[in-house]
Amino acid sequence: MVVTGFKATRARRLASAEREANRVLAAGRVPVERGFAHLKSWADPHQAPY
Repeated sequence: MVVTGFKATRARRLASAEREANRVLAAGRVPVERGFAHLKSWADPHQAPY
């Protein structure tokens, strides 16, 4: 199941509840994305370790 956030347009701004829902989704996604970034940087043999 894929859960996506709410998207604002020029004609419609996000309601405060929608903004809060986006924040909750982002907070849950941060550790996962950080883990993938760590794995990707660790797996590149051509990248310097510093």
